[in-house]
Amino acid sequence: MTHSSFPYPSPNPLERLHVHDGLMMNAERWQIAHRYHRHRQNVHYQALYQPGIVCGLGVKVISPPATSSFRYRAADQQQGESRWLEIQPGIAIDIEGNPIIVDAKTDRTYRIAIDPPSSGNRTVYLVVSYVDPDALNHQPHKLTVAELFRLDQKTQPPNEREVELCRIELTAGGVFLKMPQDVLAPDVNEINLLHRVQAQARAQTYVRLGAIAPRSDLNAGENCDYLIRSLAALYPVFQGEVARSVSLTDRQQCNACDLLFTSAETLINLNRAEIIKTLRHYFNTGGLLLVESANSDLDEPVRELLSALRSQQSPQQASSSGVSFPWSDLATGAALPPQHPLRTEPFVFTVPPTLGDSTQIFVDESVVWVRGKLSEAWGIHGTSPRSEIRTAQELGINVLRFAWQRRHLTALMRWTD
Repeated sequence: MTHSSFPYPSPNPLERLHVHDGLMMNAERWQIAHRYHRHRQNVHYQALYQPGIVCGLGVKVISPPATSSFRYRAADQQQGESRWLEIQPGIAIDIEGNPIIVDAKTDRTYRIAIDPPSSGNRTVYLVVSYVDPDALNHQPHKLTVAELFRLDQKTQPPNEREVELCRIELTAGGVFLKMPQDVLAPDVNEINLLHRVQAQARAQTYVRLGAIAPRSDLNAGENCDYLIRSLAALYPVFQGEVARSVSLTDRQQCNACDLLFTSAETLINLNRAEIIKTLRHYFNTGGLLLVESANSDLDEPVRELLSALRSQQSPQQASSSGVSFPWSDLATGAALPPQHPLRTEPFVFTVPPTLGDSTQIFVDESVVWVRGKLSEAWGIHGTSPRSEIRTAQELGINVLRFAWQRRHLTALMRWTD
């Protein structure tokens, strides 16, 4: 299990035991009653929380325990390898809300049995998962049965029912596990705990930002990453991810994003007929396009292209609009209402932030055009002071929320089974 958009529970009806006078209780009916309560608890958890580690479950490198198989200990000693780990007691919760309890009385030593690669690196994931005792054979007359856990090692990322404890990057030549010298920058063969997910209240929604940029422009994607990372501190009810190098000729890639971001330079150099066709379909799904222009020489080409995208207006009407307000309607040039979501939700702006030169923002139903260096101030590649970075990120979050709200409300009125 990794950071991602955790699914909501399926909208299936709950069924509970119909209790009435004279009902005879047996094992099957008792199980029906308890399955109902477990299912109800799972639905509650999935609706309000996200899975992950609650406490403990640390991982450390150890010498082969005396209770381990002599064959393994002899092989490791002969090769001079270090393959053994010990798991700290702790608690995690899986995606269905099942508690995974690793107790101190259970053997928690573990040997990495996966062989190193013949060349290059191989990532090994150590995961823990819930084991339902009903799926196991147990003594029929025992009064209680324990809910168990399972430790696994794999070379594929964890699935949705597994909770990652650590990962290790193995190199060719043998398995030589060791503790990291820098826990925030683990090296090969060192325990890496950076990708563990904590159990917590789930975000209200998940937003996907698509960066339309040439592969040579790495800063554009990284700046978008920094904007998404700022959500945790500035607007934690949102989570999100960035799709890098989205192609405007790929309708499926575009439709998977709530917001598409591109620079004016990139947009006007693409095939005009293809992007108009793709974007019109994308706009019909409720999608939003964010265009950033830091070069005033490109204003006219951008305005002409955006005009052509508007099906409800002629290009002449839109391109001839004299825009003078800092927050302006793209079609008419009139000032945006004070309560427009871009100006008030979740952060309030009286005027757009001044990032280098003055900034103007033009808006219509499907396009937000920013004249200024907004994205440069999202990340660490520019020279903006911290106050400007924070302001730019807050405005970026307003755009993300505006995009998600339009997409979400459109989907609620156009859903299909």
